[in-house]
Amino acid sequence: MIIDLMIPTRERPQLALRTAQSALKTCDEKDRLRIFIGIDHDDPKIEDYRQICADNGISLLVSPTSGSVPRCVDWMWRQTEGDILVLGTDDVIFRTQGWDRFLQDKFTRQPYLVISPNDGRNRRKLEQPIITRKWAELVGKFFAEFHHFCADEWLEQIAVKSGLLAFCMEITMEHMHPKYGKGEWDDVYKRKRNEQGQLRAAEDREKLRACAGEIEEAAIKLCKAASKYEVACA
Repeated sequence: MIIDLMIPTRERPQLALRTAQSALKTCDEKDRLRIFIGIDHDDPKIEDYRQICADNGISLLVSPTSGSVPRCVDWMWRQTEGDILVLGTDDVIFRTQGWDRFLQDKFTRQPYLVISPNDGRNRRKLEQPIITRKWAELVGKFFAEFHHFCADEWLEQIAVKSGLLAFCMEITMEHMHPKYGKGEWDDVYKRKRNEQGQLRAAEDREKLRACAGEIEEAAIKLCKAASKYEVACA
C-alpha cells in the first residue's frame, strides 16, 4: 500500500518540514511513503515553501482554496494517488517507529476504518484522522466544507455511527499545540482565536448540525462496504 502524507500548512514552512522529516525518519518502508505539503495560493511564504520542497524532495501542492485547512485537505487528496491518506498538520511530530507498517496492517484487514492516532496525551478524541482512498471515494470527500473547527467532529460522527472508529494509541503523532504548552502562539494560531475566528467557529457548529442527514447516509454506505471484510469494525 502506498501512503500519502498530506501536510496542510500556512506561513510555517519550517514547521511543515519538521512534520515531513519526522514522518520520514520513523517510517520503515520509505519507498511506500509520498509526502505532500499543501498551501493556499495566497500564502505569503510560497517561495519559502518552494525552496524547502525542492531541497528535500517533497511535493508541493498549491491549492486554489484560501484560509481553510479542511478545504485544502479535501482538495489535496484528489491530487494524489496513494491508498492510505494520512493527515499530518504542520504542528505534528511523528514519534512512533514503524507507524507505516501499523497502518498497512490495519487497513489491509479493514479499509474503511477511520484511525485516530495518539496525539501525545492519550485522549480518545479524533485528531489527525487517517483514512483510505476507498473511504474518501465512497463518502465523496475527506472533509465536509468547514472553515476549520468542526471538520474532525464531522468525520468522527460518521466513524462512530458506522462503528469504524479506531483509536490507535500504539502510534503517536504528537500535537505540538501551544495550548498544551508545546509551541508558541504565532500569528496563525492567534487568528483562529480573534473575533473573526470565533464567528467562523459559530458558523462551523451550525453547519455541523445541518450535516446530520449527510452523516447518517455516509455511515450507512460505510457499514455496507465494511461488512465485506473479515474485520467488520474497529
